[in-house]
Amino acid sequence: MIQEYQEHAGPANGSSANVQYAYAEMSAGNNSRPTSMTYTNGRKIYFTYTAGVDASISRLTKVLDNDGVSVLQSYQYLGLDTMVYRTSTVTALYYYSTTGGTGDGGDKYVGLDRFGRVVDQKWTNTVTTFDEFQYGYDPDGNALYRKNLANGSFSELYHANGTPTGTTSSPRRHDAHDAHDGFLRVCDAQQDDEPARLPRKESARARLARPRRPRR
Repeated sequence: MIQEYQEHAGPANGSSANVQYAYAEMSAGNNSRPTSMTYTNGRKIYFTYTAGVDASISRLTKVLDNDGVSVLQSYQYLGLDTMVYRTSTVTALYYYSTTGGTGDGGDKYVGLDRFGRVVDQKWTNTVTTFDEFQYGYDPDGNALYRKNLANGSFSELYHANGTPTGTTSSPRRHDAHDAHDGFLRVCDAQQDDEPARLPRKESARARLARPRRPRR
């Protein structure tokens, strides 16, 4: 896709607000990667790939602002595609220790457990921690909770009791307090300040914020 149109009233047409995308064709000629995106107001951001592994496998290194110099986001990885460090203009997200500590896997990646799952997300500028979330999982790898260390009242419980009570029609459904459906998808969540055993439907934003299981 190189151009996307949107109209708030009526069908979109050639004069509608649009976002444009640019790509660079790789040397083999059979694939490409995004290089920039231009917003409706003319602002352009650039996607860059540092020479070496990032450039060779088209793994994003930095996102630059309209001037092509100012860094909006930058990334560092563990292995092929496990992101362990991400900076923004204000804060940085760390999955590794900057003080020599070790995590569940016995290495410096304290934000990941021994299976490569996200267990601690910390947004900080190295002096102040702005947000920090901790996650727990059941033996199947489903998220049990998200603990908000900055504001505990916004912590979320996805699973109150892990006792398996599977049936033929729903073979991996747990007990009545389980927030997962038969396909292991989160369908309910309970915030810390809500009454016990009163789950609420999880919002789309919360679903998107759920940690994904990275691969080492």
